[in-house]
Amino acid sequence: MLIFLLILIIVIISIAIFFWIKSFKQGRKDEGFATVFITVGLELFVTAFGDFYNKLKEIIILVRDSQSVNDSLRISSEFSQVNYIQLVAGLLLIVFGLFFLRYSKNKLYILNVNGYFTNRIEDSFKTLGLSQFQFKEREVDFINEKKYKMDAQRTVDILELIERKVKSFKEESKGYERGYTGIAHIPFITITGTFLKRTSIHKYFEFDKKETEEFYTLKKGRKYPPLKNNTPYSQIDINATDIILTVSTTTPILDEHLIQFGNMNIIRLSVDLPKDNTIIYWNQLLDYKNKVIEVLNEIGLKFSRVKRIHLLCSTQSCLPFEIGKNVEDYRNIKVISYHFDVQEDKKYPWGIVINGTDKGEFIEG
Repeated sequence: MLIFLLILIIVIISIAIFFWIKSFKQGRKDEGFATVFITVGLELFVTAFGDFYNKLKEIIILVRDSQSVNDSLRISSEFSQVNYIQLVAGLLLIVFGLFFLRYSKNKLYILNVNGYFTNRIEDSFKTLGLSQFQFKEREVDFINEKKYKMDAQRTVDILELIERKVKSFKEESKGYERGYTGIAHIPFITITGTFLKRTSIHKYFEFDKKETEEFYTLKKGRKYPPLKNNTPYSQIDINATDIILTVSTTTPILDEHLIQFGNMNIIRLSVDLPKDNTIIYWNQLLDYKNKVIEVLNEIGLKFSRVKRIHLLCSTQSCLPFEIGKNVEDYRNIKVISYHFDVQEDKKYPWGIVINGTDKGEFIEG
């Protein structure tokens, strides 16, 4: 019995130390602390029925003082008393540890891409119905870059930052729910999505900068305007090598915005009445994303000479993010995502290739 008890305690502690070290290495400190609580609770619970020292003392007294069977029974009875305070304390620690472990497992990791101004979920989590300890926010922050003119080298630096931060977020959030929010240049938002291909995002948060100046969560709903393809393919030159694909949900993309592209063929996707915060539902976002990807695929199938698709988006950041997640490197034609700047002569002064072997290439408009 004594040897079994000792082995059990060693096994419990060894398992706990293993998971504790593993959790801390993966940056999951909450799980590490939960493991410690459970381990200490188990050790208290087990030794409440007699620890190693008491068992050793019992054996010595049995050998020294036992003169009969009755003496042996009496001595064993004295050393077999359960420490109920220790037993209850152990049970409470185990229950608390299990609760803490479950709580930490339900944590939400939120990726926040900031390219224009600081805008954190943690500053307004109450409006989203989140507990302060329910989520962890991980920022990709390149706000200082907005004061500089974008060029190839600056783009490379930002893309390296995005890739490093997103890979870290992906690894840290493995096994947990993930969320996304962001306000940044659309090409950077789109390419951020490319680093999270085949990765589930469970919650999307958008910022209403026009009315409430607060975040809102995309939920499931039915009534929303469809994203329509307003261009018959019969109008597109079968020999075209470049096609512009416009996506409008917040403001219309006008012909005067596209002068720099010359006589390129244009395919227009739009809701009937573009306005701010058009996307309010999670399934609406997925429908719009599916429509864009469908058209990208159709362009490749119907127009065999097309080499480049120039993607111009006037929409909330969650849509280009989802597009980036679903554009394929080799199945789709080269896609260039552009940045819009109304103050420039060329309204789309630069873009970034978001797929294929040239992914990350800076394109001057």
